[in-house]
Amino acid sequence: MSCSNPDSEIKDPGAEIPERRTKPKSSKCIKCKQAQPVIQIRHALYCRECFVFGTSGKFLKWFLAHFKPTYTHPIFYVAVSGGPSSRYLLHVLQTQLTPNKGKGNYIRPLSADKLVVIYVDHSKVVPGAKNVRKDVDKMVKNFPSVEVIEADVSEAWRDNEASTSAMLSGMPGQPPNATTSSSTADLFDDTLSTSSKESHLALLTHHIILREARKHADANLGKDKEAPLFFGTSATRVTIKLLSSMSRGRGWSLGSGEVQPESKQYGMRVYQPLLNHSSKEIAYFNRYAIPQESQPVVNATFTTLAPPKSSIDRLTEELVVSLERGFPSTVSTVARTGNKISFAGEEKDGERLCTLCGWPARAKANEWKNGIAITNLQGQSEQDNALADMLCYGCYTNLTDSRARTEVKYALPGWTDEYAQAQKVTESEMRKQFEDCLISDDENDARKMQDLLAKLGDFKVINNDPLAKKIAMTAVSSEGELAVIILEKLAFSDTNLDAQIQQISTAHKLIQQNDVYHVLLSDGYKDGDKAAESQKTTVIYPATQKHVDKFSKASITLFRETPRKYRDIVKPYIDSLPAKETKWIQTLVSGKAENETYYYKGKQFVIAADYKWDKKDLNTLYLQAVVKDMNLKCLRDLRSHHLPLLRSIRKEVGYALMSNWGLDLSQVKLAVHYQPTFYVFHVHVVSVNYSSFPGLNVGQAHLLDDIIEMLSIDGEIFTRMTLTYHLSQLHKLHDLLIPHESDKDLEQGAATVHKAKNTKSWRWTLVKLIVLFIPFIAVLENTQNQLFWLRDALFLLESLFILLLIVLLAF
Repeated sequence: MSCSNPDSEIKDPGAEIPERRTKPKSSKCIKCKQAQPVIQIRHALYCRECFVFGTSGKFLKWFLAHFKPTYTHPIFYVAVSGGPSSRYLLHVLQTQLTPNKGKGNYIRPLSADKLVVIYVDHSKVVPGAKNVRKDVDKMVKNFPSVEVIEADVSEAWRDNEASTSAMLSGMPGQPPNATTSSSTADLFDDTLSTSSKESHLALLTHHIILREARKHADANLGKDKEAPLFFGTSATRVTIKLLSSMSRGRGWSLGSGEVQPESKQYGMRVYQPLLNHSSKEIAYFNRYAIPQESQPVVNATFTTLAPPKSSIDRLTEELVVSLERGFPSTVSTVARTGNKISFAGEEKDGERLCTLCGWPARAKANEWKNGIAITNLQGQSEQDNALADMLCYGCYTNLTDSRARTEVKYALPGWTDEYAQAQKVTESEMRKQFEDCLISDDENDARKMQDLLAKLGDFKVINNDPLAKKIAMTAVSSEGELAVIILEKLAFSDTNLDAQIQQISTAHKLIQQNDVYHVLLSDGYKDGDKAAESQKTTVIYPATQKHVDKFSKASITLFRETPRKYRDIVKPYIDSLPAKETKWIQTLVSGKAENETYYYKGKQFVIAADYKWDKKDLNTLYLQAVVKDMNLKCLRDLRSHHLPLLRSIRKEVGYALMSNWGLDLSQVKLAVHYQPTFYVFHVHVVSVNYSSFPGLNVGQAHLLDDIIEMLSIDGEIFTRMTLTYHLSQLHKLHDLLIPHESDKDLEQGAATVHKAKNTKSWRWTLVKLIVLFIPFIAVLENTQNQLFWLRDALFLLESLFILLLIVLLAF
């Protein structure tokens, strides 16, 4: 029974693609403004030199944004087909793998020690296709260190013992008395459509490349060691892939990495750096910049010389190329839209990974397909198909599009068993502890938080403090990003105890979010219209090693930091910290941070609630006053001219306390940490009743009032003062300071002070004696009128004493 429209002579007005060509405003190259153009890219004209320079520059800009120029990777893996895109990718990668003495030496030579090229041969599967291994060897012959791995599509079935044979139902709606064939066919059976065979070929090629790269990385880099893998997918190809995948029923998994510029697949970090390059740009670049002897090879496909309607991919390609001809921004617009697609699924019962393609899938694809069929014949047998329940809708449709048989046995690739076994892994208890606390789907922030928590795994406890009722753990997201989770029990209220026990709910609310910090409250009880939360969850994502060290349990060492140690060790360490560590501070002091509660916004500083405070219990009140001057980093930077700033902070904190909670400064402690967690000067405002707060311990906190008093006495005191503080052994400063921390340094400092005191005491004693002797000598001088020689001697002695007195007083 056909669902197609009957033939009609009425012409569809949308069948013809309208032409809209934009005429460039200038007849000269848009870059150099002098040379004659040779190519038009979208709405701009370029000469040959500017086009080659600009096209390769786009890749270089992307490369430097993703790979540090100061780090050399052991291996780069590149998937190569021999076509134009992979040839262009090899050429631009060669600029990063060849020593280059360019101006300023900006591009660091040898971004990787070795290049591994992976080529998959299609000649045994695709009619007319050739093995282009020799052409690939020519393309990489000038690379300093390269290895070529050749694989065949048929290798997907080489492990016969591991392969899976699956009985899959045919197309719904076939007569129950139809003949049943039990023959075994591979994924390129002649009864399958060209669209299905194209889809299977792309799927197998992708998986073989991933598995060959993973096997090589395990053998040369270490088990499960992540390494970069490059695919030469252009913007035009990803646009065709995006549209054709949705038409095949793969829209559910599009946001999982298939059309994204960066993703993690099979333990490899997969990059698609050419998503900003169209096929036209790549073709002309190869023509202008690639030597003739190593030009790309155009190999045969299933649809070579076939009409547009021969397959979904071919028809989509015709549509995209036609649109791009009249509307030059079509490809770039669709490709960039595809980059923004993210997977919105949730790992619940009935939702899993497809055992064939490995992308997210809804289970029971056969039931979904039967549900949308337009025929439903009586007597059709129900078949239990466990493997079909584990396929995505796109793969199940491709395997069952044959109308020549109602049942067919397909020999599937060996990795289907591996994927099927992976579905049996249950969720860990640690994930359930905070996934059950997710807030309502009505709130956008809640959905984002739910998606974030759902993709975390590999939990490891780094600190469990039973006394503080707090546990800290690390986790890793599906993209390989690190996260730190802190679960903390809040203090119980002394009222409505029965309500807390009997009316426990699972309400969850996001109370604060700034950059990587997310604070949530959950597990509350209801008392009429009032809700009180009993558990606070802090999620730091993506986290750095510094976050892990901060919340890990470690031994403490006490240090005495002299001005010399600060100048030689501590200050260079502070200056070397990357700016990205204080990015969230810049957002905070701008006054525009979402989910932040501000109590004062001024020209010099802001006052906001710290994420450790639940904003309800005044006994644990915790605010922070953060200055906007990023050059004022810590206590050591304070001078006498900062006194107005410090007094203003104290004043505005008092106003905020009184206007919001009716409190005064006698009910809070204002303190400055040294060493601080982040190096932008800030003042902690903590309730005096928060006695268990560790940040006010001796050896870390300096009261603001004491700081103001000390600067009032000596405006340079913190440049000359020896400061005592403690550091965790995980703090990076700990290992820098420990070799210099010894009693000898302290003894030498004490000896110097003692010597200075003794010198000063001796000098004043001598001054006193001289002052006493001078009048006595003057009297003797006046009485010796007869003995002139004695009078002259006394006069000379008096002059010497006066000169010595002047010297002592001057120095």
